[in-house]
Amino acid sequence: MKKQIIVTNFLFAVYFIGLSQPSRVIPIIEIEESIIAMADSLPEYKSNVHSTEYEGNQLSGVVRCIFQDSKDNLWFGTQNGLCRHDGSSLAYFELKNYLGQGVTVYQITEDISGNIWIGHDGGLTSYNGNVFKTYNRKNGLPSDDVWCVQADKEGLVWLGTVDGLFTFNEKEFKPFYIPESTPDRTKGVTSAKMIHSILQDSKGKMWFATNGGAYIFDGNTFSNLSEKEGLCNNFVDKIIEDAKGNIWFATAHNGICRYDGKSFVSELDSIELGGRPVNSILEDKMGNIWCAIKNRGVYKYGGEKFENYTDFRGFYSQVIFQIYQDRADRIWFVGHKGAFRLDGKTIYNVTRDGPW
Repeated sequence: MKKQIIVTNFLFAVYFIGLSQPSRVIPIIEIEESIIAMADSLPEYKSNVHSTEYEGNQLSGVVRCIFQDSKDNLWFGTQNGLCRHDGSSLAYFELKNYLGQGVTVYQITEDISGNIWIGHDGGLTSYNGNVFKTYNRKNGLPSDDVWCVQADKEGLVWLGTVDGLFTFNEKEFKPFYIPESTPDRTKGVTSAKMIHSILQDSKGKMWFATNGGAYIFDGNTFSNLSEKEGLCNNFVDKIIEDAKGNIWFATAHNGICRYDGKSFVSELDSIELGGRPVNSILEDKMGNIWCAIKNRGVYKYGGEKFENYTDFRGFYSQVIFQIYQDRADRIWFVGHKGAFRLDGKTIYNVTRDGPW
């Protein structure tokens, strides 16, 4: 299928106008590191405290994301805030919105200087190893609902929010124009400007997952890939690049597909993936593709068929928000009912007591 790139003078005009508008210089709000408590002193976190289907003492009843930083700390973003395991102990950190309420953490990443960036429903927080800095609408951030964060190879931080896309250089925020699209009414949080995820590929191109397909910016040109070009669904939730340079798309309503730079290949199983929402996608170091399907658990795709991991003993969750591989090559699944880790052929429910 021939690739069709949609680039209009209107898009370029609005994009450059957006960048040329006066940007907001924000005050820096410094918050001393606040470790709420060591894990063993906290009450159990469960989605339902009466449930006997899974073990108690979870990191949280809902774990939204996981990230391993350059110092090998494991960070977890949860429905209850932020926690970190440093190799010996687990600590919880207090993050709040401008009303003083706790937040849900959606994504965690690290920039080229080693700063940790946390996107949450109360804004954006950075951590330099000593001090947290919090930004929200009250002190300059254009949107309080930051769903995804990506620090590019030059150190610029990209923010995907409910209210659109922005860049941040630690001094000011700038809007980056993405055309509005149709809100996804099947989701609890949606908008015409929603940015679901951000990827910088190996060539330096920026990819943005939206409800109107994928948008790409190579530093000079701005383009769109949608169902017209063969994308399996316009409602894109996650984008990854595999080791061969192919781009994979996890969509909200029609499984996953792969793009080789010229055409799309739909990686669908008529029973398992067709028409289904995929929450997360990962290529592991062996080249296997992992995907989390809403209410159907986790599948591994080795190139020929999908293997279901949902029925593994100790795997209690049917809703996984992120699949992640750490530097020890262990595969993590985080979502409803806590965090789970695959070591070889065994899946462990990783609670505050481990196993780490």
